Amino acid sequence: DKRGSGFFGTKRVDVRERPAEDRLKLAQEIAALQRADHAAVLRFYACDVLPCGVAQIAVEASLCTLEEALASHNCVGLPSELQLSLRSIAEALAWLRTALPDSKRRWRATLDRIVLVPRSTEGSLWAAHELKLVPRDGESGDDVFDLKRLALLCAGESDDARSLEMRDLVACATPIQWSKHPALWEESRRVAFLLDASDYAEETSEADALRAAIDASQGFDEDWRAAFSSDFLRHAEARRTYDGKSVRALLRMLRNQSHHIRTSPFAELRTREGLLAFVLRRFPSLLLRVFEACHAALPLHADLRSYLDYFGVPALADGAPALVAAAATRTAAEAPALVAEAPNSRGEGPSGSSATRE
Repeated sequence: DKRGSGFFGTKRVDVRERPAEDRLKLAQEIAALQRADHAAVLRFYACDVLPCGVAQIAVEASLCTLEEALASHNCVGLPSELQLSLRSIAEALAWLRTALPDSKRRWRATLDRIVLVPRSTEGSLWAAHELKLVPRDGESGDDVFDLKRLALLCAGESDDARSLEMRDLVACATPIQWSKHPALWEESRRVAFLLDASDYAEETSEADALRAAIDASQGFDEDWRAAFSSDFLRHAEARRTYDGKSVRALLRMLRNQSHHIRTSPFAELRTREGLLAFVLRRFPSLLLRVFEACHAALPLHADLRSYLDYFGVPALADGAPALVAAAATRTAAEAPALVAEAPNSRGEGPSGSSATRE
């Protein structure tokens, strides 16, 4: 019986109306909402009784579970809004593991424990909703396996570069490392990584191992030049020619063309992101293979290793990640906004501690 929506501070809320004559019944309902006992309600915000005798209740409510959303919404690839939501889910899960060590049974990144919460009235399903973790009783599992499976289910039947990277990259150790997965990078970072890798491989004297690792990459045919039209090659090789048997040469071609995007005769190649998409459609494993080559062959002191946090063991900073909001347990009072607390009927949080609310 939702009657509308609005904002409570900066949070979008659903507004529900109830008759206010029976104050006891109204108080009982509000108490239930404060404990988040309702399956679709994540948080109670406020209740206001109008002069006409109607009580308006503001709550944060979910649209549905991610499982229900995917059953009715076919996904192809990982749109940018979904990439951001998946990164945030991983960061929230990592923070929970630190703040609530006994949380593995109740908090998992599975389709039935993630809900969609409205955040806007415009855009696609993923742009208009954020994903939030909610607790459910069940078996514990492997976080990184859950996250990888979650991303692949969200990507749907897709053979694009990001889906390939998600499938083929060796598993990392923790959720916070998984949030650094190259398939979840913004386009600008993906371009920057490949250009920096090309510069390092070609201009650094101690990069022999990296050069060999890149050129040993599989999946680029006997001559990668054959994948491009004669018109494109005529433009790309106006200043120099490239060895079609060298993956490093393909990388260098991408790097050099990125400096001439404004003079490109091809409209789709007049941004670096458009140029990368053009190359990845022909060789979707390029970024993945270069990323793996850097992991295998870069010296430990190389600046380029700053891109490889996925493989590292970064310590979670003291306190929650930057994206935080109040949650319902005392120990998780500043948990990430992507976590929605729903204490059990005894008023306990995920670890059995007493639950409090704002």
